[in-house]
Amino acid sequence: MSQNDHDARYATKIMKSTVGDFLASARQVAEDADRVARFKSRQCVACYYVRRVCAGQSFTGWICQECDVVGEHPDTAVPKLCNACSDKRKRCVRCMASIRWCPADEASR
Repeated sequence: MSQNDHDARYATKIMKSTVGDFLASARQVAEDADRVARFKSRQCVACYYVRRVCAGQSFTGWICQECDVVGEHPDTAVPKLCNACSDKRKRCVRCMASIRWCPADEASR
C-alpha cells in the first residue's frame, strides 16, 4: 500500500468519526434529554451538547457582561454572565443565548 493510500484511508477514518460525532450531537440537541441538568448548568442547547471548550488551568478574572460584577473563574474559559444575571434573564452563561429554546419545543408548535 502506498503512503497516499494509507493517508486516504486514515483521512476517511477520521472523517467518519467526525461525522458520527456530529450526528450524535445533533440527536442530543434534538432530544434535549438532559434538559434539567442543562438548565441547572445555565447553558443553551448548543453550549451544553455541541460546543467543546479548551481552557487553560489558571484562575482567571472576568466581568459579567450584564451587570459588571467582577468574578474569578477556575480556568480560562470564563463565562459571559454571572449566575444571577443568567437566572434573571434565562440566558446561557457561556454565550448569552436563551436557555429556554430547544428544537423539540419548536417542532411541537
